[in-house]
Amino acid sequence: MNKYRYRFKQIGSDEIITVVLDLTKIEIQGFSPNPFGNLGWDILSRDQFTGKVDNNGKELFANDVVNLNHEGGTPMYAKIQWDTLGACWIYYREGRSMHLNLSWTPVEFVNIGV
Repeated sequence: MNKYRYRFKQIGSDEIITVVLDLTKIEIQGFSPNPFGNLGWDILSRDQFTGKVDNNGKELFANDVVNLNHEGGTPMYAKIQWDTLGACWIYYREGRSMHLNLSWTPVEFVNIGV
């Protein structure tokens, strides 16, 4: 399913809201470029759903930060990104790609947020 997570920040405050919509709803509601701009909200991010969930069932989106060491010990944080050359979702850690394709890598980690 093609769905996206939008994060908006209210201008002049620290309030942030998150909305997850599938592509059909985005097209119907006209989310281009920003339907809330005249209401005082700026888009912080628009992140595509990877089709995967973490150990707790939380959906994973592009730019989410995950802890790959889910069993405790020293955290090993990585960001989920799209690899255009490999045409797959990968973990990106400490300035280098780990090239762990989410489509075949077991999902055994915890999403700690954006």
